[in-house]
This record gives sequence, structure tokens and C-alpha cells, in this order.
Amino acid sequence: MEQTKFDRQVEKDAESLVFGIGRVLAGRDLDGVRRTDATFWRAGTRVLPKVEGKVRRRSYKPGWRRLSFRVVLGTGVAESGYLSTGIWTPPGKR
Repeated sequence: MEQTKFDRQVEKDAESLVFGIGRVLAGRDLDGVRRTDATFWRAGTRVLPKVEGKVRRRSYKPGWRRLSFRVVLGTGVAESGYLSTGIWTPPGKR
């Protein structure tokens, strides 16, 4: 059975989502382009050949620092969204 255009698009979007989640968890640049020699445990020291334009400071940070920043930021956004719904009530107001 041949895939429809919609099925191919859903499959492509799902693949992009999985790769994006993998990049977040690996602490890599989210666009998938390596700009420095940084690894997950070691900070970058130089720009890789064939990289054009300016390289941001965060590209030099090790992956574990980028990952921890993303986790803290995501947790803060989720917590503020949860608190804004009004589900949580302070202990004295129950």
C-alpha cells in the first residue's frame, strides 16, 4: 500500500521531532551544525574549519552545561504554566 502525502508529512515531522529531542538531550546546537570542537564533557577551544560567520559563546560551552540550562529553563516554563492555571493552592487556603 502506497503512503499518502499526509502520511509522508507526518513521518517527516515525527522524525524531525525525534532528532530535535536527541539534540536537546545531547547538549548539541539545535540546528545540527557543529561550529566548535566542544564535546559533551569538554568545552570548545577553537572554531571548526568551513564555519562561516560569527560563532556564539554558547557553542563553546560543554554539552552538559547546555543540557542543564535547557532542563532548568523548560522546568521553569512548565512550572509557571502550572501555577498560572490556578490548580495549586497555598497550604493556608485549603
